[in-house]
Amino acid sequence: MAVKKVRAGLDSDKKEQITENNENEVKNEKLRCRSGYKMTELGEVPEEWEIRKFGDVLSFMKSGLSRNLKEEDVGIPCIRSNNMVNGKIDKADLKYWFLKDDKGANIDDYVLDDGDILVNFINSIAQIGKTCIYRNIGRKSIYTTNIFRIKVNTQLVDNKFFYYYTQTNKYNMDIGLITKPAVNQASFTSVDFKNIIIPIPSIKEQQKISLIISSVDEQIEISDNLIEKTKKLKKGLMQKLFTKGIGHSRFKNTEIGRIPEEWSSECSFINIKSGFGFKLNEYVENGIPLIRINNVMYGKITDEDLCFLPQTYLEEYKEFVLKKGDILVALNRPVTNNQLKIGKVVNEPAILYQRVGRLEMDLEKYNPNFYFQYLQSDYFINILTSSLVGSDQPYIKTSEFSKIYFPVPTFEEQQKISSILSSVDEQIDQYEAKKEKLQELKKGLMQKLLTGKIRVKVC
Repeated sequence: MAVKKVRAGLDSDKKEQITENNENEVKNEKLRCRSGYKMTELGEVPEEWEIRKFGDVLSFMKSGLSRNLKEEDVGIPCIRSNNMVNGKIDKADLKYWFLKDDKGANIDDYVLDDGDILVNFINSIAQIGKTCIYRNIGRKSIYTTNIFRIKVNTQLVDNKFFYYYTQTNKYNMDIGLITKPAVNQASFTSVDFKNIIIPIPSIKEQQKISLIISSVDEQIEISDNLIEKTKKLKKGLMQKLFTKGIGHSRFKNTEIGRIPEEWSSECSFINIKSGFGFKLNEYVENGIPLIRINNVMYGKITDEDLCFLPQTYLEEYKEFVLKKGDILVALNRPVTNNQLKIGKVVNEPAILYQRVGRLEMDLEKYNPNFYFQYLQSDYFINILTSSLVGSDQPYIKTSEFSKIYFPVPTFEEQQKISSILSSVDEQIDQYEAKKEKLQELKKGLMQKLLTGKIRVKVC
């Protein structure tokens, strides 16, 4: 009994010591806070800001309709997760449902209001938690079962302020903590979502913060419109230049349709050299970049998620070493979203991985830049798509590729056409570079304004 009393006393002393330590830590944190700030579970925030749970500031939250949607327009569009793109509704690839539900659901209960915030709560890990603000698409719309539709209590929180908070790193971390992974898709519950906490300034300060971030969004939208407009211009130029050329008046019928009389149509002059299947245990932390299929995008090679091989492989695998300007194409699933995964090597040296092909041709007769552009044309993509082998993972079979006919202008005209289209690409690159800077600016503003690290003046 005496031993138990001693242990109890020790345990009590420990608890008191821990409590005292915690109180000291809080005091120390308060001492470390800047004047006008306080320490909270979200870190340092302005003294007058509140910390609330999502559930405290939401007035409505409900998942959508679960139905086997139709491709044809049978009544009303249904917004799915793939229609939520960069915080907006993308009307491409809409699916539909009947105005009168065959299972008795009241469709009006699922009709979206302008300004509703949509949250993707069932999807892949990469897409889970993404949000967008619904804007009227010109007709009534409903939403599908893997999306939460939420409305905020506008007396407590500004709609855009809440939306912008769902774009922050802290929100993404919280979503990661509540997400339950599964084999095919991940998910989280409405209960867990409502327990996420958010810093809440006054309504006026929220509105001012939203206004500042929205102004950057407007600039990003202008950039998006310029990019889209210039891409349409390029499409029109490609259609004209690849069928009529420059300054021709007489044309002939060929395997690829009508082309200028001075041109020819040829096949089997582009060879595809596939890469090598290096093993994971050959990868190193730093070394020679290995260009894999995920690095080949639409019109460019990306250095995101690069893997590396030892320097010595430059000598050991000479035939797979890439140089600047080499044209690469994805061999498996080369066409997605009606675009070809093709790009030019920018940084050398690099090494070619399997399932990626390097295009090789006689450089004295065929201009690689001309064919780099031609391979991205709608006409060629349609031809290539029909020649792919396999259904689940369609791929380019070199024997089938060699049967495809290409237009062959004079070498001089190939250069002129590629130069015209390359100048348009440069303009698109400039717009995209400006957009990236604006996105970085927005990201920095959100990080500072939504946490109170930088304050805004409120009248």
